[in-house]
Amino acid sequence: MSGLGSRAAQAMSIHDETTWGHLDPIEVQVRRRVWWSIYMVDVYIAQAYGKPSILPTVQFNVSEPEDLDDTLATCPGIGSYEVRADGTFKPVTIFSYNRYKAQLYSIADPTAHSIRLPHIKRTYSRLLDWEKTVPRELKLDNFSEDRNMINNAALRVFSLQALTLQVTYDYKHLILFRPFLLSKKYLSVRLQDGPTETQDVSDTTIRDQLFTSALRMSSICRWQNILLMLGDTTSAAQLCFQCFTAGVVLAMLALSELSSPRLPECKQGLARLIKSLEVAGAGSPLSRQSVDILMEAMHLISAEEVKELVSRAGKPAEDVRSVLPTETLVTRLADSHTSGDIHRAIHQPDGVHGQEMWEGLDLMPDESEPEILNSISLYQSLASLF
Repeated sequence: MSGLGSRAAQAMSIHDETTWGHLDPIEVQVRRRVWWSIYMVDVYIAQAYGKPSILPTVQFNVSEPEDLDDTLATCPGIGSYEVRADGTFKPVTIFSYNRYKAQLYSIADPTAHSIRLPHIKRTYSRLLDWEKTVPRELKLDNFSEDRNMINNAALRVFSLQALTLQVTYDYKHLILFRPFLLSKKYLSVRLQDGPTETQDVSDTTIRDQLFTSALRMSSICRWQNILLMLGDTTSAAQLCFQCFTAGVVLAMLALSELSSPRLPECKQGLARLIKSLEVAGAGSPLSRQSVDILMEAMHLISAEEVKELVSRAGKPAEDVRSVLPTETLVTRLADSHTSGDIHRAIHQPDGVHGQEMWEGLDLMPDESEPEILNSISLYQSLASLF
């Protein structure tokens, strides 16, 4: 349906506003809204299924939508301004969320076509720069964690927007670095090559960012009042999908660092993600399957942790294991569910394996990146889940 919609929009020339001629200003803004909505859906679906998007940014010419009368509401108690595409400063309104989300999708979209480190580092820097521009109205920390429902209608909308925008931002980091989850060498790569404002940022590795992003996604459990409201919107399924991805990442990081001080945080993060899925998913099939798999992942982590403790008993200190138990993870997670789409996705046959698939998507790593190529099978198996 997304593909049909994008092709129909292109046939109507909605993707190129230079062909629209003289239209009523309201119709111009509505067309822009329609196109950017189609674009964001296309990018999200492409990333969810691990395929390149149909609508790369270079193929359309549509400006960011502006506010109309129905989107002039502002957030009570906050009066921030945003910089528009023309360089002017305008108050942050309910529709600002769409502009910031479109910018975020535009930044992350090109990564679907390359997994080479220089390109990924540049995209990572652009994501950090984008985060600095987000106004207070769209930052989740500015909203109360009180379990009571938010009474003000505008405040409810802004709180939902802040939660979904934060989760989407962190999810982009997981998508960006997911190909390197099984590579010991590249998980330790620093993401900033030159001097930065703070030493903490310059020392951040791919492993650090995966851990930070997945853990922050799990923190949304604190805002159960917003999660309850989200469960009644069309964003609930997307949030469940993103939380499940974060859970798989935390599980893989935990299994790769069974002796790390981060292990308890990984398990606590998994528990919070499970709780968030139960609240926002409202018992949907996607939520139930995700919860079941993440619960099995927690059992697997505990079992592997016990084995690790026993094997190390009475021995000298060893280096923390950095290679994931690939077959164990895939087999245990898959065997725990003998039916359902997620189970079938794990066992995709040749469609997610082999050099042909990567060459067809122009995703083959550089020759200088042998570890990614040699340890990619688990990533390919799990890619269809995301």
